Amino acid sequence: MKKSKVIDLIIKLLMLATVGLAYYFYQVLPDEVITHWNGAGQPDDWGSKMFHILFTPLLMIAVWILFMYLPKLDPKRRNYDDFMPTYKIIQLVIIGFFFVLFVITSLVNMDYNIPIGMVIPFMVGILFIIMGVYMKDIKPNWFVGIRTPWTLSSDEVWQRTHKYGGKAFMIGGVMFLAIPFFPPGMFVYAFILAILAILSSLVYSYFVYKSIKKGPEGDRDL
Repeated sequence: MKKSKVIDLIIKLLMLATVGLAYYFYQVLPDEVITHWNGAGQPDDWGSKMFHILFTPLLMIAVWILFMYLPKLDPKRRNYDDFMPTYKIIQLVIIGFFFVLFVITSLVNMDYNIPIGMVIPFMVGILFIIMGVYMKDIKPNWFVGIRTPWTLSSDEVWQRTHKYGGKAFMIGGVMFLAIPFFPPGMFVYAFILAILAILSSLVYSYFVYKSIKKGPEGDRDL
């Protein structure tokens, strides 16, 4: 549990730092800021400074509260004790992603020369790779992991799907890392391939379920 408490402390420090940075950025950002970039890293949407500095901190707090209460709402709540450090790491990775995204987009709006078309795919790639590393450690639950009718109906399907899903997420993450190096016209195809690699876990869970159901022991875990 000591590891979980350390991760909780880091998460709270990140949220506190985000609130502090939001106050600072409010003082220095222009009234209108870029809120979205296209696949080539070019701005294509703008919004108010107030929305920019409030949205991410509030989102981070909402995610933190959600993660705090999900185990209490889950019918499989007892399983959380078996993967709590992993559960905390997933929370940290998501909160950390929002923190870095907030800082980078704010700096770009302050005219810092940051190649956001390369940075964002890199961040997404790292996010999926880390998720993939810890995917196999997630125990059956209703809120975190690859949740399909087939994984939720069988512990064996859950375990095999998450073992496969970990590899699929890492492959998708590596593809995201490579996206900035594709020719501009190939960006969409690289993005689609990365998403398909990740979503293949859903299809895999179905075929694992069917193979178990047809196995010699029949509906042993279903």
